[in-house]
Amino acid sequence: MIREIADRLEKVYGQGEGRAIASLIAQEATGLNVGKIIMKGLKLSDVPKAVEMTERALTSEPIQHIIGWTMFCGNKIKCDRRALVPRPETEVMTINIMEDENAEGLEVIDIGTGSGCIATALANRWRVTAMEKSEEALSLARENFLANNVDVRLVKDDILSPTQDYGQFDIIVSNPPYIRPSEKATMEDNVLRYEPEIALFVTEKEPLVFYKAIAAFGSKHLKNGGRFYVEINRDLGEATAEVFRSLGYIDVEVKRDIFGNNRVVSGKWTRRY
Repeated sequence: MIREIADRLEKVYGQGEGRAIASLIAQEATGLNVGKIIMKGLKLSDVPKAVEMTERALTSEPIQHIIGWTMFCGNKIKCDRRALVPRPETEVMTINIMEDENAEGLEVIDIGTGSGCIATALANRWRVTAMEKSEEALSLARENFLANNVDVRLVKDDILSPTQDYGQFDIIVSNPPYIRPSEKATMEDNVLRYEPEIALFVTEKEPLVFYKAIAAFGSKHLKNGGRFYVEINRDLGEATAEVFRSLGYIDVEVKRDIFGNNRVVSGKWTRRY
């Protein structure tokens, strides 16, 4: 069965990725692990659900949408068109935050929480507020917080013009929109067709608009010595870092992701007296 699915998917995904996706489809469709699927000698035609999922995969629909979930920092995160699929780079950033910040009782805000994957992971350790302006993403995040049994304060608000009341935070984290329209030509079809544009794109004229808003928000709502972590456009690393430096943040640095690309900017807020 897995071989049948992989053979069909190879022309779209290549051999390695095709087999990995085939394994996920087979296990999700049958509720069995790979060993039991092989032992039973199941064929693709034996499992109509697997046939339907394979057909969806052939249209380049993200596998996370097809099976309905992905793992992120040990948490099962529901995925659909309401928010971005959590990326490995975002997971690495989240893990780095948990490794860098080892104090107890920290107050954290996740700006533009989307699926709620970052907030879910951090809420296992700290008190987390999650900000999101999209009604669709808010509903998905709420489902993920409930499913993972984490207590997160979920706030409907827009970082570009925040209206809600906020206290002081030890950490700001955000994976905001940062892709310019001119970059669409290099993007995968499964992203363009199945993920919300509102979570992906900025204008060509103001590609750093969200970072300017986050930096301004942090200047009011980060505690003295509080830190920020933001995922970035790999081509705008130093420009993004300069946004924060220009407002007085210190120790601002650009960090690379697992693929060697500029992916995270972090730094510290120190109040001026």
